[in-house]
Amino acid sequence: MPASDERTPFDPEVYLEQASRLAGVPVPAAYREGVARNLLLIAGMAELVMSFSLPPTEEPAPVFLPAGPER
Repeated sequence: MPASDERTPFDPEVYLEQASRLAGVPVPAAYREGVARNLLLIAGMAELVMSFSLPPTEEPAPVFLPAGPER
């Protein structure tokens, strides 16, 4: 098992194949390149968010509660 700082590089084509099979939602060949490109973009965004370390005094919210409309 790799150490926590050793990650397998993200492969959007492999993820797309596995996720579509697991969800039972086939992705037509005409869309696969675009979907894979967007998955790679999303992975980059997630990496940016995950690289931000919270100080020990901060805790992530367990549940997101959106603000209600202004009255």
